[in-house]
Amino acid sequence: MNIKRQLKKESKIIIPNVKNRVLSKLGIEEKVEKRRFNFYYAYGLIALVLVVGLLFILQPTTVKSNSIITVDINPSIELEVNKKNTVIGVRPLNLDGAYLLEQGLSLENKHIEEAIEELIEYACALNYLDDEGTVIIETINDNEKQENTLKRLLQDRFKNNPNILVSLDDEEVQRLAKEYKVTVGKMKVIKKICERTSCNIKELSKRSIKELNLMAHEIDEVKLNEFRNEYKYKIDQLRNKREEALK
Repeated sequence: MNIKRQLKKESKIIIPNVKNRVLSKLGIEEKVEKRRFNFYYAYGLIALVLVVGLLFILQPTTVKSNSIITVDINPSIELEVNKKNTVIGVRPLNLDGAYLLEQGLSLENKHIEEAIEELIEYACALNYLDDEGTVIIETINDNEKQENTLKRLLQDRFKNNPNILVSLDDEEVQRLAKEYKVTVGKMKVIKKICERTSCNIKELSKRSIKELNLMAHEIDEVKLNEFRNEYKYKIDQLRNKREEALK
């Protein structure tokens, strides 16, 4: 079989193509059969591309949500940060926190590490914190990966300061978080609520972190607003008296 195949191959090279030569002399062009376009193949290919594209579009993606950081000194402050760890919102969680923020402390648009350091410095300047005082920082997010990433960032930042504690581990909280399918940070807030009043963990786990934070710190936003308004009113009075005295 190998000899026949070799001879056939060599004959194509040595023996001229008589058929083509004769047809050429007669002025006849040999018709070359054109391949017909396979529409079924084309339709199948288009369908495959559409299916792959649809799967790519519909595949689950990780949506990064904002994180909440609580800083408890005595003034308690809530910081909201975006996916770039930039502070986009600040809220007091007690009256001392409201007073601290009324002193002109501006933390928005700052990186979370810088914001926390500035907050601690302000608290020290106003005698809320001394050399032996403790600062407790908690990171909270509905996404476990984001929560842990932010926690590690702050732990690394303040690891050389024994007075600043960042998201301490709690085996009981970890167990409950796994049972109710929430993050450890969120479960810490829920547990804080349950320690002082009867609660339904399952129902609380459905609430937003911001709402839970208010409940955990027993904050009445109406009282906070009243405090702000009264404080601003007194400051304005003092400013007016000073201006009159300087005239």
